[in-house]
Amino acid sequence: MTPITDDDLYRRYCSGNDRAFDQLYVRFKQPIYNYVRKSVPSHRVEELFQDVWLKVIASKTRYKDNGRFRQWLFTCAHHLIVDEYRRASKVDEVPFSDKAKVTNNTANESKTNLQRKIDMVLDLLPNEQRQAFYLRHELECSIAEIAEIQACNPEAAKSRLRYAYSKIKIQLEDEI
Repeated sequence: MTPITDDDLYRRYCSGNDRAFDQLYVRFKQPIYNYVRKSVPSHRVEELFQDVWLKVIASKTRYKDNGRFRQWLFTCAHHLIVDEYRRASKVDEVPFSDKAKVTNNTANESKTNLQRKIDMVLDLLPNEQRQAFYLRHELECSIAEIAEIQACNPEAAKSRLRYAYSKIKIQLEDEI
């Protein structure tokens, strides 16, 4: 039996099947949450995470079915993140200034020193590079998908990844 695709689930949801939305939410809850969490200050994560899903619900009647729900979903999240940065800059907030995030101590203690160092290095990357890195390595997105989600051309997506890799390599040279 072939599993139901994300696109099929969203089509079913658009046709009135609320259980299909529940299945999509289960599939994408953690990846979307992680994407938002790695992109905005901790005090804004929950609200933006909910905003992504509200946008999915609100777009139910306007969604253009092109067979790429996953990219569309992450593009929605990306646009909300960009809007958050614009809003924060207007009120003189530094969007990612709370790098000393509230963390679960037991989970943090179980991380190796190398993993903690990697997390710190990723936090220091510019947002576009951090997002591209996350999309590539956590979600296994292709360069074309990253470009579409980040609303840039594939060469820009490759550059963002190349700069991220370079910065990570420089920061971790002593560790490896």
